[in-house]
Amino acid sequence: MKTSDSDLEYDNLPPASQKCYVFSIEESMHQRIEKLIRLLNHVDVKKHTRQQFFTDAFIAKIESGHKMTHPQSKFKEKRLRFDVNHRMYEKIEEEITGIKKIKKRYSKKEWFLEAIREQLEREERKAMELYTKASDKKIDQ
Repeated sequence: MKTSDSDLEYDNLPPASQKCYVFSIEESMHQRIEKLIRLLNHVDVKKHTRQQFFTDAFIAKIESGHKMTHPQSKFKEKRLRFDVNHRMYEKIEEEITGIKKIKKRYSKKEWFLEAIREQLEREERKAMELYTKASDKKIDQ
């Protein structure tokens, strides 16, 4: 998971300026997130958390613009909880307002799910690269 200079403006805010979100996601997505974080913690020196994963996902989604992805599907669901600080909340609201100009029915949940899916795909690719490099080093030794 990346940490850029823009992350710093989101990370150093007091807890009172955060909003908490809780909603359900597909069980398969929940399992992918958990598996990815375990893998990253196994192969990477840096400690990885779900909250940082979500923060990275939302920052990447904000920076990528008004791209809409996967339609929501109906599968077995799990509850998901994360916090969004006030500055990020304002940016997310701007993004959603822009999307609603194009697509009348669009929710925060849809935006969050798109951001999480996109981040999950990016992080899974990175994790597999790290895992492959770690495996290659063991073979070479």
